[in-house]
Parts: sequence; C-alpha cells; structure tokens
Amino acid sequence: MAENPVDPREVLNTTVAPSAPSPGPLRAALRSAWTGWLGGILTIVLLGFACVDAAPWWPAILPLLALAACLAVRAAEEWPRVGFPACTLGVGAWTVAAGLFRAGIGWSREWDALRVSGALPSDPGLGSSLGLGLSILLGGAFLGVLFLHGEAIWRSLSSVRLAVTTLAAVGILSVIGTMVVQRFGAGSLPEPEQKFVEKFMKGQGAIPVNARFMVSPPKVVLTGAEEEKIRLTGEAFGEGKARQMRLGLTQMHEKSEKALAIEKHVAARREHLLSLFEHLEFLGFTNVFRTWWFNSLLVLLSLQVLAVMVKRWPWGWPMSGWVMTHAGVLVTLAGCVISDGLLRDGSVGMSPGETATAFEEATLLQPDGEPSRTPFGFGVRMLGTDQSFYHELQIAFPAVTAGDDVLWTQEQLRAGRVLKLKDPGNGATYEVRILDAFERARVQSVMVPAKSVGREGGAPVLRLRYLLDEKAAGESHAGHAHAPGEHVVDQGYLFTDGFYSGRVPAYAVRYIVAGTEEEARGHLAGRSMEGMGKHGMLHVTAPGLDRPLTVKAEADASAEAVAPDGTLWKVTVRRYHPAYWVGREPRPEDEEAEAWPEKPALEVLVRRGTAKGDALDAGAAPGEMLVYADPDLQSQWESMVRNASGHGGEGAPAGMKAAMKWGSGPAGLCSYRYEFAPPVQTWIVEGPGIARTLVVHRPGKEPETADFSKPGATMPLGVQGLVLRLEEAIPDAVPDLRIEGLREETDEEYLASCLRTLETGAPPEPTMAVARLEVKEKDAAGERTRTEWLLAEKRGEFGGQRFHSTDGRLLIAMVETNNSMMFRSALEVVGRDGNPILEDGEPVRTVVKVNHPLHWGGYAFYQNNFIAAAGGRPAASVFRVKYDRGIPTIYTGFVILTLGTCMLLYVDPLLRKRRREAAERAAAAGAAPGGTTDA
Repeated sequence: MAENPVDPREVLNTTVAPSAPSPGPLRAALRSAWTGWLGGILTIVLLGFACVDAAPWWPAILPLLALAACLAVRAAEEWPRVGFPACTLGVGAWTVAAGLFRAGIGWSREWDALRVSGALPSDPGLGSSLGLGLSILLGGAFLGVLFLHGEAIWRSLSSVRLAVTTLAAVGILSVIGTMVVQRFGAGSLPEPEQKFVEKFMKGQGAIPVNARFMVSPPKVVLTGAEEEKIRLTGEAFGEGKARQMRLGLTQMHEKSEKALAIEKHVAARREHLLSLFEHLEFLGFTNVFRTWWFNSLLVLLSLQVLAVMVKRWPWGWPMSGWVMTHAGVLVTLAGCVISDGLLRDGSVGMSPGETATAFEEATLLQPDGEPSRTPFGFGVRMLGTDQSFYHELQIAFPAVTAGDDVLWTQEQLRAGRVLKLKDPGNGATYEVRILDAFERARVQSVMVPAKSVGREGGAPVLRLRYLLDEKAAGESHAGHAHAPGEHVVDQGYLFTDGFYSGRVPAYAVRYIVAGTEEEARGHLAGRSMEGMGKHGMLHVTAPGLDRPLTVKAEADASAEAVAPDGTLWKVTVRRYHPAYWVGREPRPEDEEAEAWPEKPALEVLVRRGTAKGDALDAGAAPGEMLVYADPDLQSQWESMVRNASGHGGEGAPAGMKAAMKWGSGPAGLCSYRYEFAPPVQTWIVEGPGIARTLVVHRPGKEPETADFSKPGATMPLGVQGLVLRLEEAIPDAVPDLRIEGLREETDEEYLASCLRTLETGAPPEPTMAVARLEVKEKDAAGERTRTEWLLAEKRGEFGGQRFHSTDGRLLIAMVETNNSMMFRSALEVVGRDGNPILEDGEPVRTVVKVNHPLHWGGYAFYQNNFIAAAGGRPAASVFRVKYDRGIPTIYTGFVILTLGTCMLLYVDPLLRKRRREAAERAAAAGAAPGGTTDA
C-alpha cells in the first residue's frame, strides 16, 4: 500500500513552538518525583522513630522541608490545570490525615508509656504542640504526594501483585505473633519484666523442643505399681477406664519429660535466648499486633481493596458477590480502627448490695503505675451472686489397694447411666443404675417410725411447733393477719439428747425420758433448779482446794474457801452479760435477751490471800476473769457425755462448759465450769407410771405442768408470747429424707430471690445436688437390690449421704468437682442519685452469666470471676467492663463478608451461567432457517 502524500501547504503553515528554557539544578531537583518520594519516606521513618522515643524529632525537619518545597513547586505548576475545587478537597483531606496521624502518635506513645508502667518520658520525643504541628504537615505532605503522583500510586494500589504481597506480609507477621510470646493485651495489667522474659524463654525459646516431640514423642515406661493400678482398674471398672488411666499416666510422664527437656534447653542456651529476646523486642515482634508497622500494613491493605473496587467501576449484578466481599473487608477493618480508637477496657468488683460508678482501666495507668478509674456516668448495683459446680460419682473399694492408693474412679453423673463394677478382692459384682440426678433439690430430713421403713431400733422423738400468741405478745403484733395461735414461728424435732432441729435455741425446751418414777417426779417438782442462781451456777477450781467453789451465776453472788495451807480464795460475780460476742460491745440487757440468752458471760473477780479470821488480806491483788459460755454447745456436750457414760452429764471435765475464758493474776490459776440454766426452763418429762408432762419452771414460782401425752396439746411458755404445741410423738424414730427435685431456676426467679435477700436479710432457700441410685449386689451371700439417695458433698468436706454396700466393701459418693457449671450475678442499673433507672416503666435488672453480659450506656459488663465468701467476707464478683463502639461495625463487616462470599461462590456463577445460556439461545435462534441476523 502506498504511503499517504503530504500536503506541502500544511508543512508551510506549521509553526514551530520555541523550546522552554531548561530549569536550573535546584528547580529540577525540586520538580523530581524522587525528591518527593525520598522526602516523604525519610520524614515518616524519622517521625516513627520519634514516636517510640528511639530518636529525637528534629532530624525529621530537613526531609520535611524538602518535601514541602517539592510539593510547592509542583502545585504551582499544576494549579492552572486542577483549579480551585481540587485544591479545596486536598486541604480537607490534608486536615483529616493530620488528625489521624496525630491520633497514631498518641496511640503509640500511650502504649509505650503503658509498657514502662505509665511514666511518660520527659527528654526525647514529640511534645503535644510540636507533635500536632508536625503531624499536620506530614498529613498534608502525604496527601500532596498522593495528589501529584496519583497515577503511579493508583497503578501500585490497584496491582494484584502488591495486594498479594501485602496480604502475605500480614499473614507472616500474624504467624510470628502467634509463635512468639506476646505481651499483655487490653484489659490486663502489665506483667513484670522478669516474669515475661521467663515466659518467653520457656515458650518461644522451647519451640525446637516442642517440634522435636511432635516428630518423636518421648518414650514412657510405666512403673510396676502403675501397671498394677491399671490392671486392678480394668478388672473393677472395665477396660475403658483402664485405657483412660494408662493414657493419663502416659501423658503425665510425657509432660514431665517435656518440662525437663525445656529446662535443659533453656539452661544450655540462656545467653543466646536472651539475645534473641532483645532483638525481637527491638523489632516489636513481642507485641506484633500493637505496632505501627503492622497496623500500617492493614491500612495499606484497606487502600488496595478500595483502589481495586474503584478501578473496576462501574459494577454490574454479576459482580455483586465480588463487591460485597471487598466491602465486608473494608467495613471490618474500619470497625477495628473505631474499636482501637475508642476502646475502654478494665474491671470492677462488687459484693451484694454494693454500687459501682467507675471501673479500673488497666490500659490507662497513672504516673504511679496504678490503673486509672474511669466513671460510667451511671451506677451498677449488685443484687446477688453465686457459683455452682458440676458433680460426679466417686466409686471406691477402700479395702483394695492399687499401688499407693485406694482403688477408686469417678463417673459422670447422668440419669439413666448403668455402671457395672466388680470387687477384685472377693469377686462380688455390682450393677449401678442412676435413676435420677438433680443439680437443685429441696432436701428435708424427717423422723419416721422405724417399722415404717423396715428398720430396727429408733429413739423417742417429739415433733413440736412454736406458735405466736399475739394477745400475749403485746401491741407489737396487733393487727396481725393470723388468728391467735395459728401463726407458726418455728417447728422441728426434739430429741432426748438435747438436740433440736429448728431455729429456737436447743436449751429452750428439754426432753427427758426418766429411767425411774422417782427420777421423773424429781424433774416434775423442779429439783434441778434448787440452789441455782438466776442463770445457773459457776464452779471454780482453785489450786490447793479439795473441792470447787460454787457460786450462783448472778450479780454480786460470791463464795470463798480456805485451802489446807491457809490460802484463802474468794470468788465474786461482778456482772452478767446475756449476749457477749467476742470483739463487740455487750448488748443492753432486756427481757428477750434474758429469756433466751445467746452467748452469756460472767465477769468474775478472784482474790487470793492469807486467812486472818474471817477477813482477806488487804494487800492481796485481785484478778479478773471473763467466763464465756455457749448454751447450745453446752447442751450438745452434755448429751454426748450422757450418751457415752450412761449418767446425767456428771462426767463432763472441768472447764469444758466454758467456751472461752481469759484473765489475770490469781484468776488465771483457776479452772471454770459454767453450768448454765436459762431463767425460764421448760422440760418435757415422762417415765414409768408418769404420762408425758410439760413442766415450765420460772424463778420464784411453783412449776406449771400440763398434760403433753396427746398430739395437739399446747401450753404458753411465757417467753416472747410463744405457745408450744405437740404435733407428733414417735417412740421409735429413725431419720429419713424427703427429697423434691427442682427445675433450673429462671433469671426472673433468681432476681426475685436476690431482692428478697437484700430486703429481708434472710438467705435464699437452701438447695443441694442429689442423685438416686439402684444398686444390684451379687456375692456369695446371694443377690439383692437396694435403692438409695445420695446427697452431694462439698469439695474437701464430708457430710453428704453415701452408699455403702451390704458387705461394706463398696463406697459410692456424690462429690462436687472443680469444674464450674455456672457463676452468675444479678445487677441493677441506677442513676447518679442511687435510684433505679426505669425502662418502659420497669427497673433495668438482669442476670449476668458467661456470654450473657449487661449492656447499658455503651458499656458491656461481662462476668469474669467469682470470689467465694470466706472469713466473714461476703461473696463477690469481678466484672470485665468494656466500652467498644467498633464491635457493631465489625459484626456488620463479618455479615457482609459472609454474604458476599456466598454470593461470589454460588450466586455470581449462576448468574453468569444463565446469561451465557441466554446468549447461546439467542445466537442459535438467529442462525436457524428463516431467522435474521444484524449486519
């Protein structure tokens, strides 16, 4: 083909533009892209070192000035082309970038300050005003470079290779952060440096040891005793338990071998590992996810995703999945930025009844290293808290020794399970079926006739009720809703040994079954009170005296005696306290305290001197003593002595009835026995030829008696307006259980229980875990089946009801494990005035459990820990408090990313397939005979 001819007239009419003058060296350097890039990179690097106090800030000024001059020259050249709107947009973006970079400086400094226990450095680094100015210049310079070199930057950001490289760098750094032991995170207090270094040495430093054991685990040889234990376990509880025990023993040995190998590895390479730690610490690899360069990679990844999305604009429906996937990544990263910028994280602890208005924020330490206290702006009141544990069956053959231990195992507690056991000692077999298992049950101990449950023996027991006689009680009970004699104050079982199962003091009423008619008539006549003072008798044994000094337990009562060596002893009761609690002031004496004293005490004055006629030597210094008694403990002690010795408590050692005593001078040389007797004594007496009779002894009055032989018999006690009524008399009573399994308590029921406890002070109704077993025993004596209830035992305690086989060789107990089933707390949101905040007319109350936090005012309160009551200290809960506005954005990003991935994998290919099929059908229709095609 011939070339097109050139028109000579066009050549003649063409004018040649004059060549522009070449710029000078300085102007050429300022116009060069290399100057802008190098100035920006050097500024960022030097200011980054200044942020972490690794270098002073002033070296960054020179590259920053060079960058500013470069941008000024380029902007002057570009102004006629871009115009005013573009420059206005650049200034706005400049300000935004400056604020973000300033926040980055503050964030970096904050974490650096936290790492050194909150003390901000005073010499190097950026000051507040200068740092703000430099960050504004840096932000503007960065956007200027982006604006002037936008085409090259755009190509780089939208490059798939760079995106893959960035993603790979993020992945590699994340792996490093996983392998290298990291420092504390948000919400935790900083670890001591030595503790963290040791953790690094045994964690990251032991990677070669861990890798070696992954390839070739250590060889474990079990001892003969362990093999014997495994054999006996398999024979008694099945081969499955034997394999489980072998695996547990093997893992224990492997763990020990691994720990020993780690110790040797660290000891042999300690200097090398410390050097490695220093290098990793300098590079930031011990806190990867909080470094500026890791977060810069995330920002770069966000820009790349955004650039790719813009590059492929406009989008169509076939790209919907692709767009949603990339948008989900951007939203998630934006949520992370919001979360890091606005995060508040700390903890607060409370006990029931306490209100918290601030929390300790560990991420913001004060200059003294203590966590800062951040107010909520409202209050959170704890209504109650508790913790529950899982239970398991512990099965043991105490007579069979496996190695150095008794042969035993534990089993999961689940209704319907069947366990087959065999006694390795005598070959007896047992089939244990768990019929029922309740984590919460109401357990009532009742007394029933022995014959009704197929037992033998039993003892006399009375079932009593204490009723309120409102007329006798006085005006304090006026207008009571119950009719007189119908209000039950207390009820329980009264035993002949002095024990009473209710709340009324055990010594209030005694039950005596006399062996002879004479003994019974003596009790009816009140002979037991003869010679006693208002509150009993005090027996004092002094050195040298052949018999105790006996003094009435009432103020100003005294007694004296002369020892064979001529020493005179004199004891005087100075004061009586009806309720003396150690460490507290004694309560004022009143009628109620006098009737049923709680902790009576006697102040006693003891003198020792030389007898001169009937007088005591005036020069003898007296000594004071406080004799402190517990009536309930005394009645139990007397019953124990009576049951053991067969007589009426006379075998009680001297001093055992005084719960506590202390003194000085001659008083400290004596021993004391406080024979306590309440002012009003009530006895229920029966014996040969004597029908059951209620006797009330009042000081200075004749005993009052009433027939108490038939159920329904009543008599006023004359104490606090109470009436005693006999409900049932069981001559051959044995203990039995009434168990009611309860369903899981709802949150509403738990809240109501906590409120009731706070308002009334009465503890919630006690419940306990129970299980019902059916055990089939088969041995040489034959085959039999028994069904019994098990009551749970607390860890480290005994007292639950256990199962013992007929021959006594099998023991089954239900025990509390270390695994927490639930710990929960009832919380209420209150205002600054302490009054409950209402929402829809109702107080804001909720039960906080694991994964069920309280959300209010942007804060989330998570149940983090539980502290059990101990030593008089109430139970408490520790909550993690978190204020995180970025969480909703992060969750939204997750949802968008998930939907986009599903659309990308399933919806988009389907849409493309349908479009392709439609195009093929259209093409086929156009090529068919009679069809038409476009030219």
